[in-house]
Amino acid sequence: MLKKTVCSICFLLLLGGCAVGPDYERPASQLPEGGLLYSQDSLYNQVKWWEAFNDPMLNGLEEEALKNNRNLSMAMARVEEASAAAGIAFADRLPQIGLGFSGARQQLTSDQAASYGANASRIQNSWMAVGLFSFEIDLWGKYRRLDEAARAELLATEAAYDTVRLTLSAEVAYAYFQLRSLQAQCLIAENMVKTYEETRRIFKARFDVGLINEMDLRRVEGELATNMATLHALQNQLTQSEGALTVLLGRSPKEILANNLPASLELSAITLPPEIPALVPSNLLARRPDVRQAEGRLIAANARIGAARAAFFPSISLTATGGYASNELDRLFMGPGSIWSFVGDLTQPIFQGGRLIAREAMAQAQYKQMFANYELSVQQAFRDAREALENNRQRRLIAGYRQAEMQAMERSLYLANKQYEQGTIGLMDLLDVRRNLLRAQLEVAESLRLQLQAVVTLCKSLGGGWQEQSGFTWPDEETSSVNQADPAS
Repeated sequence: MLKKTVCSICFLLLLGGCAVGPDYERPASQLPEGGLLYSQDSLYNQVKWWEAFNDPMLNGLEEEALKNNRNLSMAMARVEEASAAAGIAFADRLPQIGLGFSGARQQLTSDQAASYGANASRIQNSWMAVGLFSFEIDLWGKYRRLDEAARAELLATEAAYDTVRLTLSAEVAYAYFQLRSLQAQCLIAENMVKTYEETRRIFKARFDVGLINEMDLRRVEGELATNMATLHALQNQLTQSEGALTVLLGRSPKEILANNLPASLELSAITLPPEIPALVPSNLLARRPDVRQAEGRLIAANARIGAARAAFFPSISLTATGGYASNELDRLFMGPGSIWSFVGDLTQPIFQGGRLIAREAMAQAQYKQMFANYELSVQQAFRDAREALENNRQRRLIAGYRQAEMQAMERSLYLANKQYEQGTIGLMDLLDVRRNLLRAQLEVAESLRLQLQAVVTLCKSLGGGWQEQSGFTWPDEETSSVNQADPAS
């Protein structure tokens, strides 16, 4: 009966206790009213945004990276660590209950044995079984605030995991499109090398019969060597790109050396998502994982102010024990051997050399840091999205102009070959046109890569695919958002 009464009192005190310190309220948004960013639900608001490119190989590589990447594995382990820490913080709010059992044996002196009776043995056994109950009443919300801080840290860690996941998926897409671009450029360079090898063969035959001078032959050989150097430089970059992609995929060193990356769509065949037609509110940037992480840190710092402030107030702890004691083990739970005790302690800090004041000041300073960090993350998110939106638009225009340039140079080479055969232009003019065509072809491949990567950057700047809909909210009312204009209030 006594134990039930104690537990009931503690439970009521737990429910009725107040939490000192400021309640969290999300800072006012610094983003412009209305809309600035554009979005398309079929692409930019999906978790698997990369599927919009309609490339099965890219889809498979993304899934492989999300499954095997080591950085993502470490981020998930940090989430698990934060989850365990939140569990510990919540457990601190609950009563501590335990069981104890002890046994002892001692030899009594003659006088001690005589006190138990004439027939008493000098070897005395004692046994005790007790239940233990201890609880610190959280009148001022100290442990409640620490629990709030731990849960906020957990949410921030989960947001950090989302940031790593989003960054990883973007890096895989970047590397994949670079790989496809380099493959296309290598093919262009190989074809140009073949063209110059055939030209050199023709010029060598003409030189051998005295139709051309040695200068023209050497010019062609020089152009061939230049194109060979370009080809090998591109092949070297391709090897490095393959290695970088396999590391992102989390493949083993053996697989990295093998570089078994099967071919898929050519660069020009990858679907380019359409222009973004729909206007959406710019405050959706608050859903970016890095912004949510900064807000989680801010919530935790705000809660720690309350925990530091609660340390100024008295703490009340209750301890109760109950059980049985006996000299015989087989009679431990029989007879009138029950024992119990109940202790209540009240502790009020009086003088600690300014430690409590310094701790609250430190919590206030940490809150200011997290507040500034949150504002900075929102500003950076807005800048990233705005720049990505413009970059996406400009890259589409540039790619169109590069394509037009290449088509013009292809027509120019056709005409230059005709004029050279007719003798109206010299060899240097023909080589200049070829050189410009090669440059235009390589730049088209590069512009296609940058165009695709601009879409990836836009998806990343908008948070990729997010699932968080309402920021940080709590299921209970004890941390509801109420007036919190100044953390010192």
